[in-house]
Amino acid sequence: MKSTVDPIDIHVGNNLFKYRKMRGISQMELSTRIGVTFQQLQKYEKAANRLSASRLYKAAVALSVDIGDFYDGFNDNKKSTAISKTDIFDLDNKTIEMLRLFNDIKNQDIKKNLVTLLKSVSSE
Repeated sequence: MKSTVDPIDIHVGNNLFKYRKMRGISQMELSTRIGVTFQQLQKYEKAANRLSASRLYKAAVALSVDIGDFYDGFNDNKKSTAISKTDIFDLDNKTIEMLRLFNDIKNQDIKKNLVTLLKSVSSE
């Protein structure tokens, strides 16, 4: 019997990876926070192993995200819209820093205005 990985587990693992990278947290640091080895965290991110509800909750707390954020963008009828691991690794340091700083902005109006500005500048 051949085992297949559920697309939801892949999506959650990708988002776990994405949020960890956006926060600038190492695998070792996050694994310590949620009580697993860094090898186990790697398996979660690659969807080789599923996250239990309690581990997913601990990861959400450690990464300061809502637990539902791990499922955002998932649609059973479409390909996952999560940023892939290769996309994250292809980002340069300035882009990653910009994502971290943007993520730290709490005022949603400021975020919206920055997105509008970036859209106008990128079309130049």
